[in-house]
Amino acid sequence: MKKRYSVVKRLSEVYAKNLWSVRTLAAGVSLANLFAFTLAEPEEVYVTRLKLDGVRSCSLFILKETVEPERPNWIDHLIEQKIALSSKPK
Repeated sequence: MKKRYSVVKRLSEVYAKNLWSVRTLAAGVSLANLFAFTLAEPEEVYVTRLKLDGVRSCSLFILKETVEPERPNWIDHLIEQKIALSSKPK
């Protein structure tokens, strides 16, 4: 319990802006979710956190979200062109 607290405390100190949530899943197992803007950030966290006292293992999952530009965008224009071409009488 003491080690878990020290790990969570250290994560919150080091990654204050990026620490999304920490959950205890089972005895001795905690899941920390961090938010990042580049692929390098999670990889760096993965490597450095394995060296933290009290951490036995880490898993790295990268979930990517795409932010779309304002509409109409280039793909919307292509769709409109295809619709216009297909609706023309033959």
